[in-house]
Amino acid sequence: MAQSTASLTAFWLFICLFPSSILAQTPDSDGLIRIPIRRMKSIREKLIAQGLSRQQVHDRLEKMRTPTPKDRLAVDAALSANISVENLAKLFDLAYYGDLAIGTPPQQFKVLFDTGSSDLWVPSQKCVAAGSTECFSHSRYDSRLSSTFRANNTPIAIRYVKGNTTGFLSQDTVILAGLKVKQQFFVESTKFADGVLDSDFDGIMGMAYTNLAVSKATTVFENMALQKLVPHSVFSFFLTAGTTSTIGGELILGGIDNSLFEGDIIYTRVTRKGFWQIAMKGVIVVEGNYDSTTPLGCLKGCPAIVDTGTSLLYGPKVDIARINTAIGAFPGDTTGEIYYVDCSTISSMPTVFFVIEQVHFPLKPRDYVLQFFYSDGTSECLSGFAGEDYQTSAGLLWTLGDVFMRPYYTIFDFEQSRVGFAKVTIP
Repeated sequence: MAQSTASLTAFWLFICLFPSSILAQTPDSDGLIRIPIRRMKSIREKLIAQGLSRQQVHDRLEKMRTPTPKDRLAVDAALSANISVENLAKLFDLAYYGDLAIGTPPQQFKVLFDTGSSDLWVPSQKCVAAGSTECFSHSRYDSRLSSTFRANNTPIAIRYVKGNTTGFLSQDTVILAGLKVKQQFFVESTKFADGVLDSDFDGIMGMAYTNLAVSKATTVFENMALQKLVPHSVFSFFLTAGTTSTIGGELILGGIDNSLFEGDIIYTRVTRKGFWQIAMKGVIVVEGNYDSTTPLGCLKGCPAIVDTGTSLLYGPKVDIARINTAIGAFPGDTTGEIYYVDCSTISSMPTVFFVIEQVHFPLKPRDYVLQFFYSDGTSECLSGFAGEDYQTSAGLLWTLGDVFMRPYYTIFDFEQSRVGFAKVTIP
């Protein structure tokens, strides 16, 4: 159901009229575990820093995101077998990481906290013997140095769009914010998919449901809850805006920080456990007094996952093309994935609303446009709406990545199988 701009504003003011199953009181913030997260330099920014021209950057990124025919066959086979496939191209533009340690004494790693996967993996010291020279510049886990290490050696292959990251299972103490998660299984990676170690992080800590884990190992956070290290089986993310600051926000384990948002939390249930998958009702573009009764995307409702490991906001290519046309964006490559906008038009671009639980969540141009600066003094502006056709049993999948999460404090609630959103407090 479409709303005019005025009525959409009023909608937020009268949100208290919605059913109590959607709205909820926030628990006490005491006893929360806070992990600072930092914004890393994206692959795009690293290419720009090398002094490459705009076209050279575009060509390199397109080559990196385009799978070979062999890769496509492997991805199709994995999806047919109901095996999740990671797409590293979703990290090309923004990504956030924090600190984690493994072993006794602790060995330090920078990890991407990823709600779109469930395995914990870090480079192994054995990657050197396996001939993976790309791991030299990253921290590597050495089991010989840990008194709490337990061998397992089950071989593991995590499928990416362009190749596999392979290794084997091990077990050790994992330390987050001083809390020790005992006997945690994780993957010691020895070989890596193309581009997986081009980013600043050493590894990935998956925070989706355990049943999504390739390793079949219980996730770090679920083990924290089982070992009663957190007051509630809830975690939440606060992500900062902008592409220039290295301060990324906070990952909060065990509950919710009331000071980081304003107004009510809008909760929606998890429709399928694995990913943090929810139901979305539609996507509406509103410019001035424009009022459309027909969404431009997610026309009949659609599945969506909430994924901290995705820089942009992804949807089916046909829908994304319509939305980008409506905001004045133009294609940036031949894949139908990436779009750009004229930086001089940002102030006049429309608001895009995402409808969840009948609530219209607005994204303003400052939320969905990412601006990057070149050494010659010019800049380019990337649309935050990217195209990808990912078929599921519930329909083509949308991914609400960091573009959506930055303006909304996001809560992941295992206890009640739901995801919550609240408007972030603007400093």
